[in-house]
Amino acid sequence: MKKLLCLFGLTFCTLLYSQERDQFVKWGSSLNYTFSLQKELENSINPGIFCDVALGENDVHDSAPIYFGITLDYSIRSKNEVNSISAGSNIKKFISPRNTKTSVYLVAGGKITFLKIYERYLSDYSLNAGIGLSINSFLEINSFYSYGLTNSYLNSDREFVKAQTLSFGIKFFFQKKWWY
Repeated sequence: MKKLLCLFGLTFCTLLYSQERDQFVKWGSSLNYTFSLQKELENSINPGIFCDVALGENDVHDSAPIYFGITLDYSIRSKNEVNSISAGSNIKKFISPRNTKTSVYLVAGGKITFLKIYERYLSDYSLNAGIGLSINSFLEINSFYSYGLTNSYLNSDREFVKAQTLSFGIKFFFQKKWWY
């Protein structure tokens, strides 16, 4: 619980800091639909918030080639009594041929998920990799593959297994400002 509160605090401080440096920080909300690649586990809808901080040079609005991102998601499942909150970090690298930024990017990172399965609390660590497309300055779509590193999910045989998922999502950015 302490780790989760620290993550909420870090996200909140990053969002406050972004008000002063909005050319380097983008934040918003996301919505993902996650397919389980194991038939025993069920699919989920994941609303969340995120913050992307530019790590590279940002001469013109939104021109940085690489971003560090923080995400916080809540998982909604229909059948099973499994609730989860996940927090992650990733690196987002825009594909830049000949020093020009395109709208396609690659993402890699990890996340920790806190689960409540019936009356039992568990945590799962997973690695993520994906690809995305920036449609305009306030909308992106993406796809992720996630591989769980711990046996934290209950299957139909009441055994704990590692999760392997494929997610498709959309991201909405809250800020559309520029200094000039």
